[in-house]
Amino acid sequence: MATDQAIAINKIMEIAMAEREEFKCSDLGVDSANNLITYDNKTLVVFNRYATIEKVACEPNDGRDTGNIRVKIKVAVPQMPNKDFDIDIDYKYRISNMEYPVVLINVANGSYYTQTKDKSVTISISDVDGIRGREYKFKYAWSEKMVSCNKMSSTFTVNIPDGQTVFNENLTDMGKLTNINTTLNGKGTLYVCNDNDISDKIGNVLPTSIYYDSMWLDNTVPTCSLAIDKNTDKVTLTRSDTHSGIEKIGISTSDSVEYNGTSTADLAYSTFRGYVQDRAGLTNSCVLEIIEPTKTTCAKGYTKYTAKNKNIYCYK
Repeated sequence: MATDQAIAINKIMEIAMAEREEFKCSDLGVDSANNLITYDNKTLVVFNRYATIEKVACEPNDGRDTGNIRVKIKVAVPQMPNKDFDIDIDYKYRISNMEYPVVLINVANGSYYTQTKDKSVTISISDVDGIRGREYKFKYAWSEKMVSCNKMSSTFTVNIPDGQTVFNENLTDMGKLTNINTTLNGKGTLYVCNDNDISDKIGNVLPTSIYYDSMWLDNTVPTCSLAIDKNTDKVTLTRSDTHSGIEKIGISTSDSVEYNGTSTADLAYSTFRGYVQDRAGLTNSCVLEIIEPTKTTCAKGYTKYTAKNKNIYCYK
């Protein structure tokens, strides 16, 4: 009989948990004629012929809809007419939240290139029942390919107060991603894994797992150069960026930075300045100085160029 009783209780719990819904005491019943226990009008278990079910009761121990549930089954054994057997079992569970703590990694503008120093990386850990407070250790790596947890060598830690339901920390502001340095480039991903289990206040445990978000890095400045184009007799800006790409350019003869979208300028005795900015916000500039010759001779350090109109320009 004890085996039947255990099966009955376990079946009740299995159905409630499988349904992922709150266990309802009102749906627990008994079919005395057929000697079986039901839940939501479904048969859970049939007791053997040596016991008769007299009563099945269920009530929240602490008055809440979910939490500690007490299930009582009263059975009578024909061979012992003066003895009833009461099964009184407490179950501690929370059907409304059987989930592990949730960890999220968020990289600001993760689907766009940016500089490492401008990245904002936030870790968020949440659990409706409250996180068990302690210092948690994480590993991390930036890569263009998937990285397993045991291949990550860089680490950081976060200290979570006991019982906090939502914990957020900006890892870049806290200086915790020191090994994502200023030399990395490419369409990659930031991978993070918890190096120890993360548990909540009711015992749900999140084992070692990997979390990630896109982290497209461009830490290389674009190229910038000015030269005289001998085919067009114009000052021409040449630029390139192999990572995020060029966002804006400009040529100016003033001292102020000017992104005017111009890549050519007419020849003149002046100092030309070129400006280039890529989509990650990295900038570069270049200079071409053009002066008049002394008669037909250029000063030392300058290169002579004769334009199609026979004007002579000295540049460096």
